Amino acid sequence: MLLLFLLFFYSPIVAQTQIGRSVERPVKAAVVNFQQMADLESLLPRPPINRMSFIPNEKTEYTEPDSPISPAPTGTVIANRVTVASPSPVLNYEGVPDGPQTGSGFWNIPPDTYGAVGLDKVFVQVNNNYRILNKTTGAQLSVVSIETFWNSLGADGDNVFDPRIVYDPYNNRWIVAAVSNGNNAASRVLLGISQTHDPQGNYNLYSFDPDAGTANWADYPMLGFNKNWIAIGSNMFPVTSGSPPNRFYVIDYPALRNGT
Repeated sequence: MLLLFLLFFYSPIVAQTQIGRSVERPVKAAVVNFQQMADLESLLPRPPINRMSFIPNEKTEYTEPDSPISPAPTGTVIANRVTVASPSPVLNYEGVPDGPQTGSGFWNIPPDTYGAVGLDKVFVQVNNNYRILNKTTGAQLSVVSIETFWNSLGADGDNVFDPRIVYDPYNNRWIVAAVSNGNNAASRVLLGISQTHDPQGNYNLYSFDPDAGTANWADYPMLGFNKNWIAIGSNMFPVTSGSPPNRFYVIDYPALRNGT
């Protein structure tokens, strides 16, 4: 009798924690080399800048509400937070200009800037291009359009936006993410990982279908990692109507580093 009571009492909690969980496999996978793509794109003609695009769902301005916590004097402690002034940059140079997409003249608005710093190089991203810079001088080493980088995934790599990148200093890998085909049933969540510490080398790329029912699309991914997992969270919006729940991917990081 006690066992039945315990099962009845705890079953709603267990069931609730399982809602929405599923195991998913990549829809497509590919291996690309950043420098090879950069070399090919450098041979393309420079077309005139005659087209502009607006990233889906980003026409509406959103204002962050004012923080209830007033600024504190430097070095004080407020609500378990230590406020210490950030150190000044050791180096100063331009990260990446907001220009047209390499090889097409296609211009995305807004740029959605992102970047990460590795051992000797810096990887900076906008909705138009991915650039590799020399960490010491800021000199551009390679540039590849965002579309070309993901193009090996076929249609899954079309109309890519909201780039994300982090550098893992413990395993010396670059982890990249994005979404594609916004406001469309062909929406995809994109994930890539470098095979070495060199951002100009090989990457394993993967695409995931955020909604097998094709009723919703993924927007604005956020990317993080620890020693065991890579996490990607994305906002979900209906292609036509509805209010879908947001999605959160947890990916086996050691397996990913091994190419599986």
